[in-house]
Amino acid sequence: MKRLTSQLLVILLMAVVAAPLAAQQQNKKKKQPTLAQRTLKRFAKAELTEEQTAKIKELATKAEPGLAAAKKKAALTAEQRTAMTAARKKGTDEGLKNKALREAVQAAGKLTDEQKAGVTEQRRLTLEFNKATIGLLSEEQRTKAGVKLPGTKKKKTQNK
Repeated sequence: MKRLTSQLLVILLMAVVAAPLAAQQQNKKKKQPTLAQRTLKRFAKAELTEEQTAKIKELATKAEPGLAAAKKKAALTAEQRTAMTAARKKGTDEGLKNKALREAVQAAGKLTDEQKAGVTEQRRLTLEFNKATIGLLSEEQRTKAGVKLPGTKKKKTQNK
């Protein structure tokens, strides 16, 4: 009887110790990188100066609240995100670009007017942030990083 009691006591103690550890491991979610971290990683090949790095971090800090609010306003479900990702891939494979691609993606996601407004706001804020950060780079750094200023198009040469 003593043996059974001591075994039960050991098992009970193991459960008491293991339960909080298991719960703690479940709560450990992989943290998403911040906007500044993602941007700095994107420009890693550009060999940024300390001043540029500081300015990018400052711009990201200012932009994050607006982007978070727009994302919350859009409130996309997992199903909508999946459908939109598939539609974006299909559209680019078919050669759709710009407005036609955006409309196809939004149609696939079956977005409400409020969600469309949120997605549009998110896109606008992202473009502003990208213009500001890429604008900090020299032409040589842009080439190294493989980026160009948003809204700049290559001029087509005309054969005469």
